[in-house]
Amino acid sequence: MNGKEADKTEKYFAAANGYNGFRSYFDEVFASRDYCRIIVLKGGPGTGKSSFMRKIKASFDEGFDIEEIYCSSDPNSLDGVIIKSEHGRVAVLDGTAPHERDARIPGAIDEIVDLGCLWSREWLTAKREKILNLSLEKAKAYKTAYACLSVAGCAQRESLKLSAIPELSSASKALLRDFSSSIAQKGEGKKTTRLVSSFGRYGHYRLTTLEGISKRIISLKGSTRQKQGVMKHLLRCFEDIDSDIILFPTALNEAELEAIHLKASGISIVTEEGGEPLDCNEFIKESSEIDRARTEALEVGITKAALGEAERWFSIASDLHFRLEEIYTAAMNFNNFDEIVKNNAEMLRNIFNSLG
Repeated sequence: MNGKEADKTEKYFAAANGYNGFRSYFDEVFASRDYCRIIVLKGGPGTGKSSFMRKIKASFDEGFDIEEIYCSSDPNSLDGVIIKSEHGRVAVLDGTAPHERDARIPGAIDEIVDLGCLWSREWLTAKREKILNLSLEKAKAYKTAYACLSVAGCAQRESLKLSAIPELSSASKALLRDFSSSIAQKGEGKKTTRLVSSFGRYGHYRLTTLEGISKRIISLKGSTRQKQGVMKHLLRCFEDIDSDIILFPTALNEAELEAIHLKASGISIVTEEGGEPLDCNEFIKESSEIDRARTEALEVGITKAALGEAERWFSIASDLHFRLEEIYTAAMNFNNFDEIVKNNAEMLRNIFNSLG
């Protein structure tokens, strides 16, 4: 699935499975104050929430900017769609667990659409025991996956203790300050958070949105410790300039940054290879006293093995979810589905028309 997106739609995640468990960014990405209208979809798995969002998106492709928000555990599944014009924005999102969302500002901004109105209660009642058992097994699989991520996180933290890097010198800080001033512009100091990476049934997975929105990409070269040290200091420099930036935390560790995007200049600083190289050794040296045998034992022997097990259990959880979807889909009467989509698309279009 990786590779260049076929259209100009910006694609992100709004949640992550990490060393500290499930981390949702939904409250930031879908803050009610930032939207003219938010449709919150309710209903079980297989009730058509992703199809609803795709159909809404298709009706707004021309003349609007679109963001698609994908599921962190399964990037084939949509969690939300954001539609933007110069006058405002609207969103449709999946309001079910694990990122449950109710109508925060009911009627005025948030609106609930319950697709459960289309299912047969009699059918689902007859499948009650199967649904309960699959739901229980799915919850156990997720619990095991997060336990494996926790083990990987502990090993990673211990590895970092063995090779802590020194603080930046005054000269290095001055160099980074000059560098940040050369690429950043003063703005309103706005910071937003987006994710382009996830960890789930496919292991590490990365969207290519950054390549699409960036006019220039600068890739940090060095160890993970060096890159994070430089990233954190660059962030402070951009904050001092009041630059408008988008922060991209890593999927596994929310305290680490995968990228910083400068909105005014369109420049992205990333920790991945592929852009113009910037050697971290110019700013920060790594200790020569790293205990490489112990570091390798922790990072390869434990972290890699634990992440492999986490990936396997996320895959098991996804398969159980698909089996639940099959049951709910069979219980659905989709005859009125397109009419519900059409009515909500018209409502959203009328909102944009009222904005000018």
